[in-house]
This record gives sequence, C-alpha cells and structure tokens, in this order.
Amino acid sequence: MSKWLDTGKIDFYLNVIHPAIPFYPEMLDQMISLIGPLGKKSFRFVDLGAGNGPITQKVLDEFPDSTGTLLDFNPEMVRFLNEQFGNRDTITIQNQKIEEWDPTPCDVVVSGLAIHHLTDEDKQECYQKIFSALTPPGLFLNLDLVTLNGFLIQELSHQDFLDRVYSKAVEKDETMDRQSFQKLSDKYIDIHEDTLTDLDTQLHWLRTLGFQQVDVFFKYYKFALFGGFKLP
Repeated sequence: MSKWLDTGKIDFYLNVIHPAIPFYPEMLDQMISLIGPLGKKSFRFVDLGAGNGPITQKVLDEFPDSTGTLLDFNPEMVRFLNEQFGNRDTITIQNQKIEEWDPTPCDVVVSGLAIHHLTDEDKQECYQKIFSALTPPGLFLNLDLVTLNGFLIQELSHQDFLDRVYSKAVEKDETMDRQSFQKLSDKYIDIHEDTLTDLDTQLHWLRTLGFQQVDVFFKYYKFALFGGFKLP
C-alpha cells in the first residue's frame, strides 16, 4: 500500500512539508506569467497529481473562466479537491493515477510535485500523452523534484530542505526539538520513494517529442519549474 494513503503522512505533508518548499509562491507566479502570453482568457487545463489544489486555485484566481480536469490517486486529496472545487461545473475531478490518465484535447497541462513519483518509462509516456493532448498554442509546465549533479550538491539540497521543514514544524509546535523532528522526518520523509530524473534528460525527452522553447523557468536546488510549448 502506498505511504501516501497514510493520513498522518498527508497531514504532515500539507501542514509542514509543503509550506517549507522554497520559493513555491514565486514558482506559481511564474507559471501564471507563462500561461498569460498564450492569449487565452478562457482555456481548458489539466492538473496532473493535483493534491489539495494549490496550482488549480492559482490558475482559477487568474483565469476564472477556465475549464479544468484535476487528477489525483489519493482519496483524501480528492476529498479536499471536491470540498474546494466540487461546486464548480467547470471543474472535473478524477480519482486516478497519472499513468491511468486518458487525455482529451486541452490548452494547458500543469503538474506540481507529482510526476517525479513515476518511473522513467512512465514519465516519457506521460509527456507523450501531454504533447498529444495539447492544442496549439499549448503549454506544459511541471513544478517538480529533479536529480542534482553530484553527491555534494544533493546533500546540500537535502539539508537545506530539512532545515526549512524543521522551521515549519517548530512554527506548528513550539515544543518540537531536533530529536522529535528526526523521528517525524524518518517516518514521513522517505527520499527512496521518489524516482527522480535529472533535468537535462527530461528536457531532452520534451524536445524529442516536439515541444518547442523548452526551458527551465525557475530552479532552487532540487526544485525546478520546467516545460515547453506546443506551437502551430
């Protein structure tokens, strides 16, 4: 059974880990700045691995007439999505894995901290589906974790993030000490459940599929916002 079905892990992720992600609001702002030039005030978007909906909420705040399809395999996350967006007839919520996505034509595909859970083979298949689904001019944006080049930089990145998570944990519980935090991080932060791939490889996959203007739009250690356009 996936550890992401553990409600304790979900709570720790949403309230401590996710708020500790460096420059997350800035990366969401960058997403919106890239969608804008498409010139579509109303468009169809897909949010793969939507979680509790932060990216979708940002998109709808800026483009309220847009139509969205949100996917997440976790029933608890789907419950959050239904609570937040279930009353919108322009939003479809699907409880399914990214690998099970049956793409239909859309203008924008976004994903946040989800695709890195896929194997390399499944990542490539996912990118192929995205490219085939996009209607030109279309855009794919992936805010995700990536492999870094070298053990030293990987260790620096991991420690930087643990320090940020610890700070958030202390904000939630002032009695939290390093020993108590270590027990929580050992239980809920499992780097071995991720299947990270380096940026260069993923950018190459996108270009090979036919994406244009493929680039890295924001990056801080292992957190990266990248993607590309499908142009006429």
